[in-house]
Amino acid sequence: SYFHEYLQALLKEKGDAGERIIMIAIKDEGTGALTPVLLDDLRELGIQTDLKGKYRNSYYAVITENDIVEDVSSSKEIRTAGQIGDLSYEIASAGYLVGNRSSIIINGTEYSKNVRGMNMVVVENGQVVESIAFDTCSREMRVTR
Repeated sequence: SYFHEYLQALLKEKGDAGERIIMIAIKDEGTGALTPVLLDDLRELGIQTDLKGKYRNSYYAVITENDIVEDVSSSKEIRTAGQIGDLSYEIASAGYLVGNRSSIIINGTEYSKNVRGMNMVVVENGQVVESIAFDTCSREMRVTR
């Protein structure tokens, strides 16, 4: 799938990207179409939470070279905020039954596509280089750029 290829490209370019931050926020449902291969890709990227069986859960992650901040909840919208160098961020994730939204705000600008599935923002050397979403609930895995 394109999602697998995308994650593999992120992993391959990991050392060449300088300082890279990957932010993820799930809206609605984001785990139904995650295969064992995709779950392995996500673990290799740095995700420690086992997303298998987390149907309609809220989930976010902030992945840096040396750290990961992540949370998952089946019962509420979850949020985090922080500062990495000159970059400030706010992330919110709400599964279908607890708000049905995704937000990734960096330095005051909203970058989340706010569509069903995994909404991702990639920052390299302090600049947003990608805002993309994958409908990881559906086997078609529609991509939104």
